[in-house]
Amino acid sequence: MTLNQAKIILTVLKSDTNKKSEIRVYKRFIALLTKLEYKNLNSFTVEAIEKKLDTLNLKPVNSDKTKHFKKLLYEFELYLRTSLSLYTKAYFMNIGLIYGASIGLLVGILFLQHMQRSTGISMGLSLGSLLGIALGAYNQ
Repeated sequence: MTLNQAKIILTVLKSDTNKKSEIRVYKRFIALLTKLEYKNLNSFTVEAIEKKLDTLNLKPVNSDKTKHFKKLLYEFELYLRTSLSLYTKAYFMNIGLIYGASIGLLVGILFLQHMQRSTGISMGLSLGSLLGIALGAYNQ
């Protein structure tokens, strides 16, 4: 299945539903496929992506469509990340936020104890999150 065929299938599915959560998942999937189309990818990479799209079941299911397509989107992004070293736009920023918040919480508890405990924790969290987001944006 080519990228364009997958986009057409997802566009039809998006137009058939009224649920905002489903539409959001379809939009994310379509945006990812569109960005892949505009990247300068060699023929080997495009072929590998098309083979992965063939293995994904993009046909609608009768049960929870949102859950099904979220799982497919996660599986496709994971494949792009691990096999082809292609990362989504906010990947590094999210990782930076997670690590920054956890380290900031630890710093707030351990080193900012001389303030009130809640003030130290909140300052550590906010500064760690800001630092994590800045490092994630820099890595992007």
